[in-house]
Amino acid sequence: MEKELLFEMTNGQARTNRHGWGMTRPVCEWYGVQCDFVNGDERRPIVTGLLLEMNNLHGKLPATLASLEDLHVLDVAGNHLIEAAPEQMLQRWDKHQLEFGGKGNSFSNFVTRARVEYSSSGTLCVEHSAARFHLDVDETRGRATFESVRCS
Repeated sequence: MEKELLFEMTNGQARTNRHGWGMTRPVCEWYGVQCDFVNGDERRPIVTGLLLEMNNLHGKLPATLASLEDLHVLDVAGNHLIEAAPEQMLQRWDKHQLEFGGKGNSFSNFVTRARVEYSSSGTLCVEHSAARFHLDVDETRGRATFESVRCS
């Protein structure tokens, strides 16, 4: 059921490759679906991966994807997904229970740009050490810059 909801919520008809999705074929034959089988029994499939990168997905990921407890890989990088990635999935990602590829989408709960600044007071300034630095990371542009300024 969750896989069908994923198809509907991500404008499945517009996908670059939608082989098997929305059809009566076994789920393990659908494009991008990786399966394993309970005790090696092909009649008892479990979905372990969804590899749908660069496949023209639009919309948002359904929160019900988190109910796929055996899902260990979800790659939706390079699509047009919006809003928040399901929090339960991000928690599994944080616990290293899920490999999640979401780069290139517009998830509202991802940091795509960050700036870190550090400056020391004059008392910590040493002639041959860097006293201030800036680090900018901008995923949207695929760029990171680092600037270091020595004390004068």
